[in-house]
Amino acid sequence: MVFEYHGHSDASYAEFYERVIDDVFGDRDGLHFFIDTEAQTGFDRGFRKRIAECARKHEPRTLTYFVLVRSRVVAMGAAIVSLMVGGKTKVVSSRAEFEAQLNAAIRRSLEEARSAEEAQSSPSA
Repeated sequence: MVFEYHGHSDASYAEFYERVIDDVFGDRDGLHFFIDTEAQTGFDRGFRKRIAECARKHEPRTLTYFVLVRSRVVAMGAAIVSLMVGGKTKVVSSRAEFEAQLNAAIRRSLEEARSAEEAQSSPSA
């Protein structure tokens, strides 16, 4: 899933983020998150706290957590959240790297879905 953050983020945006993840994925595993924060100008403490709680909750089910940053403040916040959850967060400042990782995750997910579909449709021995 790709999220784009714009402007200054507060706790209400983190609550929206969590609702979307819960509604879309439920309790499914193998999650890939790509967060584009190039247009994010900053965030408040409540946002950072709620995003950390959400990331901690979903981290065991997450395969990829990539954050594209432009702002040093946002980069520091992403690094702090990553430390708080002990997760797999990778912070990059290159859009090309971000998009390459996104495309790789999409290919992996499609391959896994095809393999699962083939396994279900193959006759049992």
